[in-house]
Amino acid sequence: MQTIEAKKWIRKFKDNPNSTVRLVVLPHAGGNANFYKDLIQYLSPDIECIIIQYPGRQERLIEDMVDNIDDYADKVTNVLNLIDGEKPTILFGHSMGALIAYNMLYRNGHKLTSIEKLVVSCHTPPIRKGSGGTINLMITQ
Repeated sequence: MQTIEAKKWIRKFKDNPNSTVRLVVLPHAGGNANFYKDLIQYLSPDIECIIIQYPGRQERLIEDMVDNIDDYADKVTNVLNLIDGEKPTILFGHSMGALIAYNMLYRNGHKLTSIEKLVVSCHTPPIRKGSGGTINLMITQ
């Protein structure tokens, strides 16, 4: 993925050049970056907030939507890897965003070295066929 293409995926409503932590928000299935815009006012000034804008939403409405979670996980992983720096990162996913976040770490955790925490809401833990239960996504430091 090229840098220009990656920029389509990223929404930042406030620049925080002195931030020490990055929060990456993965919206729900029908959601878009604007849904989480008000969240920024409640964050510490030390936190840079990046909200993922999926294709097929808002100004990306004419683009084809991604049709499976694994592709979303791979594409968002590529986008995050193009962001400069190794700033400690918190990955937050809500509903479908939670499933994407789980899959990002399951499939590509070795590429996402700056992610220190995973926070999810409104989705049950994933179960993989043949895994014998839930996946342990513990991020070790």
